[in-house]
Amino acid sequence: MSESSVPWDRLPHDAAGFFELEPGFGRRDLKRAYNARIRVYKPERDPEAFKRIRAAYEQLDAELRYGRAEPYAVEPAGSAAADVDESVAVDERAALAARIAADGADAVYRELVEREPKSTTTYYALALLSDVVEPNDPIAFGRHLLDGLAAQSDWSLSTLFFEYAHEIGDTDARIALLRHAASVLRAEHYYYTTEALWLELATEVDFATWRTLFETLEADVRGSALPARLAFTARTTRALLFRADDAWVEERMSMLAEDIEQTPIPEWEFDELEMLNDYRRKRSAFLDGNPVRERIDRLLGRIASGDEPVIDREFLALQQSFVDEPDALFEAMSCTIDGDEAEQAMWWPYLVASRDVAQRTIDDADSLGTSVLPTGGLPQVRAFLNRIERLTDQSNEGGLWNLGILLYGALWLAAITGFLLTPFYLYRHYGTHLSTPMFALSGFVVCAVMVALAYVVVRRVGIVPLLERFSSRRAGRLYRKLWRKELIALIRDTQLTDVQIEYAIANHDFKGITNDGWLLNHMRSDYGIALYSIALRFAG
Repeated sequence: MSESSVPWDRLPHDAAGFFELEPGFGRRDLKRAYNARIRVYKPERDPEAFKRIRAAYEQLDAELRYGRAEPYAVEPAGSAAADVDESVAVDERAALAARIAADGADAVYRELVEREPKSTTTYYALALLSDVVEPNDPIAFGRHLLDGLAAQSDWSLSTLFFEYAHEIGDTDARIALLRHAASVLRAEHYYYTTEALWLELATEVDFATWRTLFETLEADVRGSALPARLAFTARTTRALLFRADDAWVEERMSMLAEDIEQTPIPEWEFDELEMLNDYRRKRSAFLDGNPVRERIDRLLGRIASGDEPVIDREFLALQQSFVDEPDALFEAMSCTIDGDEAEQAMWWPYLVASRDVAQRTIDDADSLGTSVLPTGGLPQVRAFLNRIERLTDQSNEGGLWNLGILLYGALWLAAITGFLLTPFYLYRHYGTHLSTPMFALSGFVVCAVMVALAYVVVRRVGIVPLLERFSSRRAGRLYRKLWRKELIALIRDTQLTDVQIEYAIANHDFKGITNDGWLLNHMRSDYGIALYSIALRFAG
């Protein structure tokens, strides 16, 4: 993508045109277009270009989340109404410029403050002049824009305030603007307009302060707008997920779940939020003092807050550490066949995040997690399984496993034989009494009970469960001591992913292989292998 092919002239007034989006685009369409841009204009290479792209994306994303094609009604370019409005605005701006040149900025500013009614251009001029006339008022610029939005609901003022909100660097100024917004904006505009300010404030003050201020100001907002409040709640809950107290998070999650159909946020976004919240509930079990787990936890906290440049940088660094020090990664993950609930809770938001980062950083992002085997992949998996089978048979654990299966088979045969011979024994010793109806009935009942008992002993509480537990323990030891090392080598040397290998084993009948089912079960619960496989895709 060349610099000349990017329509920079469409920013900031036409973000959809900048991303070359078709009418009726959705958030996934926007995300794909945004990712395509920032794969070229990376924040570390071209920070100014990235900043402009990111601002345009955030604005469109917010509009879609709040169910707005545009934040406020605006006539399409080229229409008669738009041409008239633009002509009036140009004339008004020219007249203001002449007044300022003749009378000075201070006099014009004072006159515009008193003017009623005020036009969009008037509010825009007040915002600009305030930087000169009221340099000691840090929120004068934003205050005039908010007043304009309260009076005019104008799209251009909204766009300007959206950019301005990201530039404020002072916490006190941010809080002052939020107070002013609560006093002038109605609910249908308040949540959309102030979301960026609240998100920035969440990174600057402790949660208790943030919550108290928000609840105080929200009580001052006029009107009600449930869809807008839900969209705001979804975004702020995610940002505060790892910082807020449990009761507050669960209250917000319950509100979203009850009214999800009334908000324009898509179901997949709520699903992602639920996955992160599930990890939040179980993170104390995941954090056991292991440094690898602590780094993963920090990354998930970043993912919840949504600072993409930092997320990408930390994610890629973590992937490289997994490749450079795989032993530390594998030691951190339990790889038990029964699974680990905390690891599973970690895995799903991590997987979603890995795909998001891939879309922003690597060209073949769509191949991440695919189950399609490349050419030559199936023979490589077959050779790996043959090697596993051979090494298992040659190992002490494999020998004990085979011996145990033989012993359990002998026990099974003895048990079945004993139960089957019991009726013959009874008939031989008590057959002369079979003419007695009561005894015949008793004999029938005894045989039925013996058959039922045989089934229960063999299938439910006896030989089969013992054999399964024995085999599971043997397979677990073989996986940790032998199979996992071979699997790591296969993934490292062939660049096949764990998903591709699992799919191949599950969907192909490899002749002569007896351990594939146990191997597959352990692979599916081994999050160390899954993390390593993803890391190779990024580091490679």
